[in-house]
Amino acid sequence: QCYWLIHLIVNFIELPMVGDGIRFDVCFNPYYEKDLKEGRITREQAQEIVECVFVKSQETGFLHPPVWSGAGGGAIGFQTITIGGTDSDGNDVTNEMSYIVLDAMKSVRTVTPPIALRWHDKIPKKLIDKAIEVLATGMPQPAFFNDKVNIPRLVSLGVPLSDARKYSINNCMVPTIPGKNLNHRSAWANAVPLPKLLYEVLISKGEEFNSIEELIDAFIEKYAIRIRKLVFLSNIADSLYRQYVPRPFLSAVLDDSIERAQDIREWNYNPDYRDVVILGLNNVADSLAAIKKLVFEEKRVSMKQLIAALKNNWEGYEDIRKMCLEAPKFGNDDDYVDSISREVAKRVTQETMKCKTNLGTPVIPDGTVASAFWLWGRICEATPDGRKAGETFHDGSISPVGGRDHKGPTAVLKSVSKVDPLISWNHLLNQNFMPQYLEGHNAEVFAQYLRTWADLGIHHIQFSVVGRETLEEAQRHPEKYSNLMVRVCGYSAYFVDLSKDLQDSIIARTPHCF
Repeated sequence: QCYWLIHLIVNFIELPMVGDGIRFDVCFNPYYEKDLKEGRITREQAQEIVECVFVKSQETGFLHPPVWSGAGGGAIGFQTITIGGTDSDGNDVTNEMSYIVLDAMKSVRTVTPPIALRWHDKIPKKLIDKAIEVLATGMPQPAFFNDKVNIPRLVSLGVPLSDARKYSINNCMVPTIPGKNLNHRSAWANAVPLPKLLYEVLISKGEEFNSIEELIDAFIEKYAIRIRKLVFLSNIADSLYRQYVPRPFLSAVLDDSIERAQDIREWNYNPDYRDVVILGLNNVADSLAAIKKLVFEEKRVSMKQLIAALKNNWEGYEDIRKMCLEAPKFGNDDDYVDSISREVAKRVTQETMKCKTNLGTPVIPDGTVASAFWLWGRICEATPDGRKAGETFHDGSISPVGGRDHKGPTAVLKSVSKVDPLISWNHLLNQNFMPQYLEGHNAEVFAQYLRTWADLGIHHIQFSVVGRETLEEAQRHPEKYSNLMVRVCGYSAYFVDLSKDLQDSIIARTPHCF
């Protein structure tokens, strides 16, 4: 009851999407073990209480402006809870409550709360098997977060190692130190749609470039101008918040504010995420790869022709679009395009972190894209990767463009692993798997696949476990599939609650198998 009361207060004070960032098993297992030992509760009763919490979390919807239907389509909330991981000394903290959480989610099958499972070298096989068991039922839960990446990344941002080892996931993707971070400090600074910036560069001065390097330099310069303006506006909002909207309740419950005699808005415990969301990285990587190959190397297309094709949304230039679609694509373990994705991600991050908050800390880019990839895609012109005007960008912040990853799921992992999250941002990777590939003998194969993901040093991965035929049937007959759940991005949603365009983007994802 105390937890739920605080949960509601935080959601009323902050945005409902912010969530709690609670390490649910670490927090509640001591109470469970004590009550179990003293005969006040059974495991079944404890699971029922957790199930009730999950059901209640589904009742905390919120009113939002129309634009949010695009940026967070189908979302009920983002009150992520974290299970697994380590203590401050690096010891595994998995306990019985970790399994109760997964069993409760398997039982009630709610879209909230999102469950983040921390993966580390000492993770018990039993916990991996339980997570796969839940996924195999068609639940898009849990999402997996890699301690091999998250802990060093937090340390690189100034967090002490002992605290970094205790991180939880807040919102969709944000690593947070429980009891120390004010996750949402200022106005939402909105997203930076990289494909639209590339289009503007090409249209304004594309014929001036003599190499792909010159084009990338101009693109990064364009991004730098955009991000400086964005952060400037965010800092104004932050100043107004500090002046007119103090946070006495949060200051009372977060560490150090009372000792400092300061409101939490007056100081910060790193890292300070500013919701600078990066969209369409791999649309840009695919686009630059096409330009490099077709314009600068093979000279099969002139820049003037390409620009005309983009302006006309490929109408009358179908042959050029076909060549662009056949150029190398991210997600197939092809260094030709993967190296471009890595370079752009690194330089975008460098430009972002040159900007400073009002407190003097670097601005950190964020991979929490929600469904903004669809919103911004709708208002973006055609791009050189073969994408038409109005079509969605790729989902997530590091996923391949839907349907372009055709060499299997491991090839996707190898491409993603080349874009180092330690020099970029918290990457969100979506994949679709057919349910039968998580069952029986295949469950162990899938476990090995997850171990490969972790060993490659990839920040995050999450799954929708449903076949394309089922999704297409649900789109035609939504009344028969009211409980069908999918992963949109850092949250799950009922498929039939999504707009058709957003449904189409999920159907377009490659259905993987082994």
